[in-house]
Amino acid sequence: MINFVLMEFFKLKNSKVFILSLLGSLAPALLVYLVFPGRFDYGEPINFAFLSGQTNLYMLSIFGIFLTTIVVAYLFSREFNEHTLKSIIPTPISRSKYLIGKSIAFLIWILILCSVCFFASVLLAYVTGIEGITINLILKYYGEILLGGFLLFLVMTPLMFISMLMKNMVPAMITGAILTFGNLFAYGHNEGIYYPWILPRIISAGEIAQYTSNTTIIYTIILITFIIGLGISYFYLNKKDIKL
Repeated sequence: MINFVLMEFFKLKNSKVFILSLLGSLAPALLVYLVFPGRFDYGEPINFAFLSGQTNLYMLSIFGIFLTTIVVAYLFSREFNEHTLKSIIPTPISRSKYLIGKSIAFLIWILILCSVCFFASVLLAYVTGIEGITINLILKYYGEILLGGFLLFLVMTPLMFISMLMKNMVPAMITGAILTFGNLFAYGHNEGIYYPWILPRIISAGEIAQYTSNTTIIYTIILITFIIGLGISYFYLNKKDIKL
């Protein structure tokens, strides 16, 4: 299994998709800095806590959704498009291990993007002389975006099925755009807790209390989304004949 995951990243060595996804993960920090060019609230200078908090917000609720749809579509449709799936599936990689290995690679890729995004905000704050950079804040907001990235992985599993079913990146990207616009409408509204794809931001930022005191509902929605996405992907990969 470890070798399979390593193989996935080895195949990305010369991949333009991987490079473009890394470049895309730099956008949230840069855009936050440009949108708030030195001042917020009552004319006070922008500080590191504000920059990192807003960067995490835009990454987990907007950019992260779209980037991860590209990632999952690329990972799960690649073997279909390159006609290599039937040579991978038999032995020693079973269909179950194939799905698990791809999922692990997907999770690691998401965490890499989240890490690049966050440390871009740290570097930007340092280079531009933004005040308030402390180890405690770095650890706090880095932990926040990593948690959000993990939760984002859980709610993006339905895109695995779409990618394998359609065998093309375009449907998944369209779905990602729809989910992103859904986040824009869901965030800040009481009904937002019922929209799985905004929950990674709400949970990681500790904003659950603003929506509901019953956290069981939120975690149940995430778990159900994960199970459904993984379940239908497993069913499709194991029960359907793969025609290439």
